[in-house]
Amino acid sequence: MILAFKATYVACTDALGGDILQVSFDTVLDDDDNPRCSPYVLISRNFEFDESAAIEWHNGQDYDGGAEIRSITLTRTHITLLLNRELTINMSFQLSNEAYARLTVFLQKIMDDRLVFTE
Repeated sequence: MILAFKATYVACTDALGGDILQVSFDTVLDDDDNPRCSPYVLISRNFEFDESAAIEWHNGQDYDGGAEIRSITLTRTHITLLLNRELTINMSFQLSNEAYARLTVFLQKIMDDRLVFTE
């Protein structure tokens, strides 16, 4: 199965002095007043407890998560996540050079050796 969408909003956040890192790809700004009906992906890692990366997503209809991220392939305008649940997530995005550099650093830290760069 493939989940594909254009991420209008990409955010990289950290907490606890960098012990928790998160990268989110979203189609809309967060709106707590209305039920979610569009895709998003959130990748996070808690280094305080030496945990591996965690992922959650919404496919436009339902929430899911808890899958293992087998690999991430990153280009300047696209990211592909291969999960262990026979699910591939493809997202396109447009970022400034500064925002893309920040995304790259965050994903490298979160994913260790499972991040692949392509042209």
